[in-house]
Order: sequence, then C-alpha cells, then structure tokens
Amino acid sequence: MAAILGSFSKVLIKNNIPLVAPVGILKRALVEAATEDGGATDSPVSFGTGVHHKDVKRLRATNLERAD
Repeated sequence: MAAILGSFSKVLIKNNIPLVAPVGILKRALVEAATEDGGATDSPVSFGTGVHHKDVKRLRATNLERAD
C-alpha cells in the first residue's frame, strides 16, 4: 500500500495537484461504495467509511441531484 501511495503522491506533486482534490474524490468513492445497496443511513456509512457525517450527507445529496 505504501508503494502505491508513494507513486500516486509523486504523480500529484509532478502535476501540481493539491491534496484536497484526491481526498474529495476518495470520499465520494467511499460513500458511493458504501451506499450501493441504497439501504444504509448516513450514520452507518460515516462510521463504516470514516468519512465525516456532514460530508456523507452532502455527497449523498449531490448523488441524488445527479440521479434526477
């Protein structure tokens, strides 16, 4: 895992991509993966992924808007 993250970090640095960009993408991916079945509420998703509850709520609301 450290080797993968080290390589990924080098790509980010080389392309002047700040940490906030991949963190946001990772949060979205974690929430989407945790809610694939659609049954989990925000609290279990937050607990299971480590993504803050307010971020889970925001990301799920964004996903619902995109689905409309």
